[in-house]
Parts: sequence; structure tokens; C-alpha cells
Amino acid sequence: MERRGFFADVAARYIRLALLLFCALCLLCPARPAGAGPLPARDSEAVLLVRQGQPLYWYPREIDDIVFLVNRGLCQEEISDWQDLYRSRAVIGIEDGDADWKSGILALTLALRGSCREQDVLSLLTELWQDGRLVVHYRGREYSRDHSAVAPAPFPVEILFRSEAERRRQLQDRNHLVLVTPRTHPLHVTRGLLSDRPLAGGNARPPQTDLEDPETFEATCLALPALLRRHVARYRVWARNGRTSLIAAYLVTFAAIFLVFGFLQHHTQRRNVLLAARLAEGSLVLLALVRFFKLYTDETSPLNRFLWYAFYPPYFLIALSLLLSIYYMTRRHGDFRVPSWWKGLAALDGAACLVILTNDLTEAFAAFPLGPTLGSNVYEITLEGSLIKCFLAAQFCAAFLLLVRNSCAMVRHPRKRPDGTGERADAGTVLQWKYALPALILSLELAYHFCYGMNLASARHWDTCLVLIWGCLAFAAVSDYLYLLPVNRGYERAFDCATVSMAICDAAGHTVYGILPRPHPPESGLVLHCLPLDRGSFWWQEDLSEIRRLRHSLDLSNRTLSRYVRLLRRRREIRSRYLTLQQQNRLFAELAAICESKSHAVRVLTGQLERRDLDRTGQKRIMRLVSCLIVYLKKRCVLLLSSKGQGTVKPLEFMMALRESCDSFTAAGLQSACTYRLDRPLLAAGDALVLYDLAEFLLESCSRLPGETVLLSLVETGGALRLVCLASPGLAGILAAAGRTIARRKEWASCRTEFDEDDSATLYVTLKPEEERRPAP
Repeated sequence: MERRGFFADVAARYIRLALLLFCALCLLCPARPAGAGPLPARDSEAVLLVRQGQPLYWYPREIDDIVFLVNRGLCQEEISDWQDLYRSRAVIGIEDGDADWKSGILALTLALRGSCREQDVLSLLTELWQDGRLVVHYRGREYSRDHSAVAPAPFPVEILFRSEAERRRQLQDRNHLVLVTPRTHPLHVTRGLLSDRPLAGGNARPPQTDLEDPETFEATCLALPALLRRHVARYRVWARNGRTSLIAAYLVTFAAIFLVFGFLQHHTQRRNVLLAARLAEGSLVLLALVRFFKLYTDETSPLNRFLWYAFYPPYFLIALSLLLSIYYMTRRHGDFRVPSWWKGLAALDGAACLVILTNDLTEAFAAFPLGPTLGSNVYEITLEGSLIKCFLAAQFCAAFLLLVRNSCAMVRHPRKRPDGTGERADAGTVLQWKYALPALILSLELAYHFCYGMNLASARHWDTCLVLIWGCLAFAAVSDYLYLLPVNRGYERAFDCATVSMAICDAAGHTVYGILPRPHPPESGLVLHCLPLDRGSFWWQEDLSEIRRLRHSLDLSNRTLSRYVRLLRRRREIRSRYLTLQQQNRLFAELAAICESKSHAVRVLTGQLERRDLDRTGQKRIMRLVSCLIVYLKKRCVLLLSSKGQGTVKPLEFMMALRESCDSFTAAGLQSACTYRLDRPLLAAGDALVLYDLAEFLLESCSRLPGETVLLSLVETGGALRLVCLASPGLAGILAAAGRTIARRKEWASCRTEFDEDDSATLYVTLKPEEERRPAP
């Protein structure tokens, strides 16, 4: 960013802020339009406005007079008149936040001095103050000759209007509070409404007052708060010209904030460092805005109380930005991430601000004995509020200690010139001079706020917000000027000392810093680079000859690896096709073996069909036996194919195949059926095929005698599968022969035949586990 554009940006931001302030002040102090409603006023004010020639209508409402509110617990003297009050040693109390105390002081001055000019009022107040007979309450603090900004105590005597005195007497202890009407020089004030048009149902009268000089009375009434605060009690000495000087000071402060942080942001490029700068700028602007708007609000209004709460969020933001800035001052290796401890601290600060801003609902920060609406200036900081203030003060102290610790920890390491020559520097722990000034600024800020917290009058003479804001501005300016923060200043020195060919050019192509490198042919390995910048460009030259040589060797290695990968991929494809063909051949061989096992029986049966002496019943029986063999071959192939995927067969699928075979043999003349009772959800493929072959062998053996009955049952005993065949008496011999045939194959099954009393036979075929049936290698 050019310097001219920088100042234009700062001016534009200041103009936007001025427009924002103007609009906000228009909302806070709107102009009273013509024809608006009536306004409350005293009779002296109405007389002055009518004398100025304004067409106003005066509607008196009530008449009030000045009385003494005496606390008999604190004042035992008899007071019945103004002179008695003056000659006694009773202490007169003034509530600065109340609007009626001015009329009481003016009535006292009129009774004792005979006039209410500013000089007479000032001399009387000064005399009472020096005698220790005047006590002032201002914003929850008590000011007197002997004490400054202490906790408020009850007043012995107050000069109030009767209506206000009656109200306080009703709210407080009525036994100790006594109303005394002065016998001489009474001051009666008529309150009413002023309107620029007649009111319906009202009786307008010309305003009248008992005062001989209402102009002087009203002028002194307006100047009385400033006289008391600046010249008598001296707790607002800095505001010599009242609110005007503060407004001017804050307008200058806004310009200084934009200027200082504009330069800092102009010199900063790192995102998180820029975040810290913008956070600090926003918090200072927010604090100044809150204080600026507070100047235009009534001290007893709810908005003034809310603005008092709003002071604390900027304080916490300033502490957070200060901690983050000091943390970034010690980062020397490019690590500018936001630390996790800072995020946790920000969450705690947010919770504290939430407690403060919701104080009207919870009163966790400050308690109002008279209620927030009736007595906003009378409050007590609670234990939680004291902890929050201590937490805020601890953050500022932690920032100061962190700065001192990090600066003291910077050790001068032994250094040499780039060529390796030169003497070694002395090493030691030192506080470098450039850290001394920021540490001094922070120490002065902490000392001032400590004195302010200790209620020292010298600290309370100054505006706290201005002191804090200007201290932060000085800290930011010094940090920028001394390169404490990572800023991009000092380009001339960097480019003059650089050993690399680089340069920064403006938008027109002119070199601003450094020497523009000359272009070289591509085979030299020197490459010229350009990086676009904001309104310019950055050029540098790089030697890529070594990188190109390494890249060439890497390209050769990559090509070799690519060829090897292609060979491996081709080998994997060929091996995959080979394994697929091998599996298909093995499957076809198994299917061919199954078909070959029954081919002889099929040829025998088909040969019997060619006999001429075979009747039609025999032909049907032979055809049905052939059909049984076909069903067996089909189901055997189905079981074989279904077991190739998972290596298992579901018991239900196995029993469906066996039941279909039984149905085909039943059609051939053998009454057969099958059942099962298994606990396992799946059958191994080898077990299922062996059991199916056994069942087919038994059914085929028993089918030689038609009309007999066979029952097959598959059960599980002791973890082993057992096929039970129950045959009728006519099949006992055939079943015993089949059992002996199966028993000869001891390597995979065990057989046992039992005969019942009715000559029926039962064959038990038990399969060994599959791992025991595998042949030894």
C-alpha cells in the first residue's frame, strides 16, 4: 500500500466513524420537534423561557418547598433554621447523582449570603469543605476533606425538597430521620408543565416565581456541578471545561487510534499478527465509543448503567490483545499460530463479560441496595465481581511479567561473520534496551491503575479510559518502531545486505528495492521468477542446475520402476488366468468323475430295456431307476457347484437334494423318506458330498427289492455326523451287505448294523472329522 493510499484509508475510516457518532448522538439526543408533548419544568425555568419571547403555556401541578432531612442517629443538635444549620457542626451531605441537591445549596446560599451568584456559592461550599462539614457522594464513592473515594456512609443532614425527603424517609428508617422546615427564608418551587400549544382540560396561567433573580438562579444551578467537582471536592479536576474538553479529547483519540494501528497494520503481513493488531484496535475503539456515549447520557438513566457494564468487555479484549502481541514478540521461528492457552483464556473472559452484562438479572457482579432503577449510583461490588476484577488485573500483570521474562531470557549467543572470521561476542543474560521502553509503559499503566484502585485522589483526577487508551497506543507505536512485532519494515537494509538476486518493482515496472536480475538462457539453469504483489511485483533468480540433474536421475528411476510395475501387473494377470483355468479343469474333472461313476449302472439299465421278454411294468421300473440316477447326478453337481463359493452347504439345501432323491426312488417302487436333526448352521462341503453319496448308495442297494421301506435320518452326536438307515425286514440282508461294503473304507467312516426282534435292520454310518479323512502327505 502506498503512503498516499494509506492516509486516504485512515481518513476514510475516521469520516465513517464521525458519521456513526453523529447518527448515534442524534438517536441519544433527538431534536424536539414542533408540536411535541409538554415538558416538566420549574417556575423559574418557565419565567425565563417566557421572558425570551417564546409562546409557551404554563400549567402548574404542585408546590414543593425545601426542608432539612436530619438523621438523629448521627446529628444530635437542634436545627430549625438556616443559621442554626450554619452555626452547628452538623455535616451536610450532597448526592451528586441527584438533581435536587443544587436547589438546596442555592437556598442555603440565598439565606446566608443574600444572593446566589457563582462566587457566593463557591465561597460557601469551600468554607464548608475546609471545615470538614461537607460530604459528597458520587458514583458510589464518598468524598470529603479527610477521605477520598471511600465507601459511602449515611448523611447526617441533607437539604432536599419535601417530596424527595418524604420518599427517602419512607424507604429508610423513619425513627431516625426527621423533617425540619426552616422558619425563615423558605424556598417554594412550583413544578408544572410547559407546552407550546394549549392542553385539553388544562388551565394555563402565566408563570410566577418567588425568586428575585431567576436568571442568576438558573445560571448558577447549571454551573454548580462543575464548581463542586472541579474547585471544591476536586474529584474531576482534569475536565476543566466540562464535557466539551472530554469530547475534544476523545475525537483526537479516535484519530490517533486509526493512525497508529493503520501504520501497524500497513507494516504487518502475517495473518495472526494482523488479527492481534485488529483486535487491539477494535477494543480501543469500542472503549472510546462507550466512554464517548456515556458523556451524553444522564447519570441516573438505565442507559448509563448499561454503558458502565459495557466498559468491561473492551478491558478484557485489550488484555487479550496485549497478551497475544507479547507472545508474538518472542516468536523467532515462524510459529505464529494462536496458542491454545490464549483460546481458553478468551473463553473465560467471555464468560466473565456475560456475567457483567447480565448483572441486572443476577446482580452477580454488583448489588444495588435500592434497586438498579432507583439507586444506580448506590452499589456494592460482590465477591464474584471482586474476583472478576482481580482476574482482569491478573491478565495485565501477566502481560507485563511475560514481557520482562521473555526479554530477560534472550541470551546473546556467540556470533561470527558469514566467512567464519571475527571474534566471539560475550554471552550473558541481559535485558535488551529495546524491550525496556514497552516494559516501562506497561509498568506505568499498572502503577496508575493500582493507585486508582487504592482511591488515591491524584489518580482519580484523570480520565481512566484516556490513560489506558493512550498507554496502549504508545505501546503499539513503540513495538512497531523497534521491530518488536514481526513487521515488514526495513526493506532497504534487507536488500542491500542480501546475497540473492532479487528486487521489488512497482506497478509501472520500476525497481523500488534491490537490483533487478538479468534473464539467462534456459540451458544455464538460472531461472527468473516473478510473484505478483499488491500494486507491484517481486522478482528473484534461482539456480536450478543441480535440481535439474537430480530431476533427470529421478525420471530415469521412475521409468525403470514403471517398466517393472507393468511386468508385475502382466505377470499377475497371466497367473490369474492360469489359476482360473486350473480351477475350471478341476471342476470339470470332478463332474466327469461323478458322471463316470454312474455310467456303468446306466448302461446296464439301458441294456435291460432292449430285452424282448421284459413287460411294460418292468420297463417303467427300469425307466424310473434311470430317472433316480439322473436325479442323483443333477443334485450331486448342484451340491458340488454351490459348495465352491464358501466351502460350505446349508443343511436345508442338503436335505432338499436328499428328499428329491428319496422321492425319485419312491416313484421307482422303494418307499423311502428322510429326516434330520442338526445343531450346526452349515455343513462342510466334503461332509455334505460324502453323506449324499452314502445315502444314494444305500437307496440304490435297497431298490433291488421293490415294495420295501427305507427311512434315512441325519443326526449329530458328539460333534460327529451320523447317517442312520432304518430298513424293513425284507431288506435286512441287503442293508447288512451294504454296511460291510462301507465298513471296508475305514479311512473316512465307521459302520455298525443292528437287528431288531421283528427282523428289521438299522445301519449306523458315522463320519470321521474332515481333517482326519485327509490323507497323510
